[in-house]
Amino acid sequence: MTESPGGLHYAFVHGVLGASRLEILTRLSWPSSQNFLVTQGVREGMSCLEAGCGAGAITRHLQGLLGKGGFVTGFDMDEESIELARKKFSDSRDVNFRVLDLEINDLVFDQQFDLIYCRHVLEHLSDPEASIRKLTRYLKPGGLFVAQTIDCEGQYCWPDNAAYQKSAGLLARIIDIRGGHSDCGRWLPSMLRKLKLLRIHVEVENLVYLEGEGKLFVPLTLEALGKGLLEEGLLEKEAFRQLLSELRQFCNESDSIVSLPRFVHCAGRKPC
Repeated sequence: MTESPGGLHYAFVHGVLGASRLEILTRLSWPSSQNFLVTQGVREGMSCLEAGCGAGAITRHLQGLLGKGGFVTGFDMDEESIELARKKFSDSRDVNFRVLDLEINDLVFDQQFDLIYCRHVLEHLSDPEASIRKLTRYLKPGGLFVAQTIDCEGQYCWPDNAAYQKSAGLLARIIDIRGGHSDCGRWLPSMLRKLKLLRIHVEVENLVYLEGEGKLFVPLTLEALGKGLLEEGLLEKEAFRQLLSELRQFCNESDSIVSLPRFVHCAGRKPC
């Protein structure tokens, strides 16, 4: 895989492991994402540009939501993820994919879209406002821009656990070290207002788990950060292994409670 310079910002591993993690995140968070999209007016027959589509975990749901007459154009900076997405949708005529880096490539599309959807991308960008401006050039007048991003300070657990707290801190730290913004969710609404989008709406959720796949997602996230943590010198290999083991042990305790970061959903419409 050839990684673009912009790809160096991304904190998580790409490829199959990264795609598997995002499939789980989709199962956990799509119900609320779908509800937000529907309440903002997303409906059958709309055209959608999906920024940072990865291997297509969300694309399938968008395809179902847009239904007959709708279609999705997805792009991502990672070639391996796009290849996985193309294989997954090889029989679909209403979905297509391109390899593009939102920060460093010029975006050139031959149409404008009813909906632009940007999910868990903005927090990894050095200048999310500039990227939103670049995307909304391809939004139809009156079209809908929707983003979902994070606020890492929203993480908590019970009972207090050193491994959980350290892993939560490392997630925020590596995003910031790599040039992103771990608190992006807090100022996303003000960015949309600055860019003159209208009818801005924001919702915040904090997913919390006592059992099941949501708890397993927490150590899986740390595992997906491992390569980057070692590269940035934030942990030595043995310390990383020990932290991952302790976090798994905590998440396997029947009475422990863990949360994911706060997810911030924000929408606005382009003036007509």
